[in-house]
Amino acid sequence: MDYNILSNLLVISILALLNSFLQAYIVIPKIWWIVEMRDLRDMPNNRSSHKQSIPSMAVVAFFICLILNFFFIQYFDTEYITLNIIASLTIIFKVSKKNICMLFKQIASI
Repeated sequence: MDYNILSNLLVISILALLNSFLQAYIVIPKIWWIVEMRDLRDMPNNRSSHKQSIPSMAVVAFFICLILNFFFIQYFDTEYITLNIIASLTIIFKVSKKNICMLFKQIASI
C-alpha cells in the first residue's frame, strides 16, 4: 500500500499548527530582544490608538511564520494561490521594512 502521510489534510493541519506555535515560541523572543536592545518601539502620540509603546518589528515574525507554513499546504494548492499570496506579502513586507529602515535612520540621527 503506497500511502503518503503528507497527503492527509488532518496531518498537515496539525503539523502547520505545531509549526506556527514553535516558530512563534522561537522567533518572537528574539525579535523582542532586538526591539529592547535597539529601543525600536513606536511611541504613541495624539493620533495613536494605543496608550503604551509597542514593538515595531512584529511584522517580521508574522512574515516568517506564514511563509514557512505555506510549505505544508503546497501539496493541496492545486491552483498555486499561495504563490500569489507570497508575492503580495513580500511586497507588503518590503514596504514595511522600508519604513523600519527609515525609522533606523531617524534614530541614528538623534
